[in-house]
Amino acid sequence: MDLYEFEGKALLTRLGILTPRGSFCRDASEARTVADALGYPCVVKSQVLTGGRGKAGGIAFVEGPYQLPAEVQRILELPINGQLPAGVLVEQRLPAGRELYAAVAFDASRACPVLLFSPRGGVEVEAGAASLLRVPVGVDQLPAATPAWVTARVSAGLDAAERASLSPALLEAIGRLLANLLSAYCEHDLELLEINPLIAYGDGLTATDAKVTVDDDAFFRQPGLVLSERPPLGELETRARQASLQFVDLEGEIGLMANGAGLNLSLLDAVAAFGSSPANFLDTGGGASTAKAYEGLRILQDRGRRDPRVRAHLVMLSLAITRAREATQGIAQAVREHPDDPVPTFAVVHGTGADEGRRILEEVGIKVAPDIRTAVEWAATAERKA
Repeated sequence: MDLYEFEGKALLTRLGILTPRGSFCRDASEARTVADALGYPCVVKSQVLTGGRGKAGGIAFVEGPYQLPAEVQRILELPINGQLPAGVLVEQRLPAGRELYAAVAFDASRACPVLLFSPRGGVEVEAGAASLLRVPVGVDQLPAATPAWVTARVSAGLDAAERASLSPALLEAIGRLLANLLSAYCEHDLELLEINPLIAYGDGLTATDAKVTVDDDAFFRQPGLVLSERPPLGELETRARQASLQFVDLEGEIGLMANGAGLNLSLLDAVAAFGSSPANFLDTGGGASTAKAYEGLRILQDRGRRDPRVRAHLVMLSLAITRAREATQGIAQAVREHPDDPVPTFAVVHGTGADEGRRILEEVGIKVAPDIRTAVEWAATAERKA
């Protein structure tokens, strides 16, 4: 489960991490009260459980009280990726500073948390222009992951120019913050705790944004993290949750499905690098059964049938935990039952039993690519059937 930004910042505040002063508001009247107390200029930010707020117009810089009501009302009525906001976050507007990036995420390939840091945050990270330092923290290393331990590894991982651009005091502050994030990640059953941008003012750090994802299976242990009601799930999201699939609806042209979060992220990056856009994120999990693979493709089919922008489905399978026959037979069954699907399906299959998996998919007319680059190219240039 994702947290709203204001909920993520409440967690950061409890950790002792500085955030801009501000409050969550449900309407223009509450926003005016908060903004008048903070002073102007201020920032009004849409509180939605999706990305792309800035590009969609969900963030406004307000110079004075005369602008506030119209901007708040505009944002409250603005859907972003199909979601209307739960409210707005009204915050003080901070002066410009150096933008950094810091996060803790789960690394499926290493089966452990990884600390992420970049001395160039903000849009550079979002655009993939900034290289990320990755510091894996194995289970046996968690007790030793003190601020000093983290600082040493961050310092050692940066190149000479990057290290020279950070003062020793700022490096220590970064190490303390990352160690703090790691402790919270473990204590609160998180899958992701991300700050972008993290603003450096001299040797001090302020988190101007927060993205937090809680493990769904452990959420019952973390009720205190949620401070606002969630919007009701849509039909596809409900079906995905019932089938134990991770599904996020987006607004692009290629429907994606993979058996692992890391593979899905690779697909998202590959699609974006080719100049196209994803219609969704759908993770069947590393040990996907026939039933989960079947329902996953059925969700893609139903979504693509309703959205004329979708030009292709793209499935990526890495067969390690997942057995080739189980995963591919579910997909093949969905294709056999719905041969009139107007959206063509492409696939990439690697790993143990890949030859059998490719054969099963090709027998039902799915075109299987030799690599992800080729598959993305096919999907991005495909045409819907009449």
